Amino acid sequence: MEGRRIIANPRPCSGRRVSAKKRTRPDGFINSVKKLQRREISSRMDRGFSISTAQERFRNMRLVEHYDTHDPKGYALPFLMKRTRVIEIVAARDIVFALAHSGVCAAFSRETNKRVCFLNVSPDEVIRSLFYNKNNDSLITVSVYASL
Repeated sequence: MEGRRIIANPRPCSGRRVSAKKRTRPDGFINSVKKLQRREISSRMDRGFSISTAQERFRNMRLVEHYDTHDPKGYALPFLMKRTRVIEIVAARDIVFALAHSGVCAAFSRETNKRVCFLNVSPDEVIRSLFYNKNNDSLITVSVYASL
């Protein structure tokens, strides 16, 4: 008894392909700043009056305090030698935590506006994320150890 041979084609549509182009935006190219402004100002596309009130909404935003995570005494923690951008800011009561892209996390006092400490326990610890738990006033850090 001979078995029947079944041929399976991975494309059941006989090789036809359907291609679609990306839809173009009616307002052209929009960068991230424009997207954030549109999200914060109004969710409607035809916002007319709200554009004129946007300046009123953001008028009182200004720099209140300047904190520096850079350690001038770099010999203590060698990975603090170069400056990197801040990726997370967490405020908990009278302490502000700033996490830099390099993995350095520093705590600052709101009362004295001075750096209190670094949260990195060892020189090869890299903190990736911060989370403040309001229920029990605790800060959760996600950290890894850098391999050289």
